[in-house]
Amino acid sequence: MSFQSDGRFISLNPHRVVLKRSGEVETTINPMATILLIDDEDLMRRAMRQLLVSLGHEVFEAADGRAGLALFDSRRFELVITDIVMPGMEGLQVLLELRKRHRFVKVIAMSGGGKIRMGDYLHTAKLFGADALLAKPFSSEDLEAVLHAVLPQQPSLVENAPAGGAPCGVMSSRLLQGWAGTTVRGSR
Repeated sequence: MSFQSDGRFISLNPHRVVLKRSGEVETTINPMATILLIDDEDLMRRAMRQLLVSLGHEVFEAADGRAGLALFDSRRFELVITDIVMPGMEGLQVLLELRKRHRFVKVIAMSGGGKIRMGDYLHTAKLFGADALLAKPFSSEDLEAVLHAVLPQQPSLVENAPAGGAPCGVMSSRLLQGWAGTTVRGSR
């Protein structure tokens, strides 16, 4: 889908917004967060990936903590969602390592329990620096609410044209949300 407004060409798709005025260099705004999802349960990981992608996010997966940290070191992520109870390196260790490597990355810890009560794991994750918690099982609405609380919300993507130019109007994240079914995130 694309349209033109006062000489500014705007192209939209679920994965990016391209803004260009005739003769200008293309500017791309990625309307999604890059998320690292770490969970040893294949079914849970696939379901969460599907939901996150449908919301417009770019998702990378790891089946355990070590693989997750290796992936984390290979690229930039705005958010890490990690299970706590996993074989090998568990989520609490992942959380501690993430805080050492990049203390400002947002982390959502999730747990369905284990040998001790689920609340104990989640409480410990919060003490270790998790930004948000999800108790399994959770609904897609629960996940969306936590994402909304943790990820920064961006103002409108297109503001009025520079002084002296004709205003091209405002394209809000709300408009794109209705079109793409996703919450729009700012550029990286």
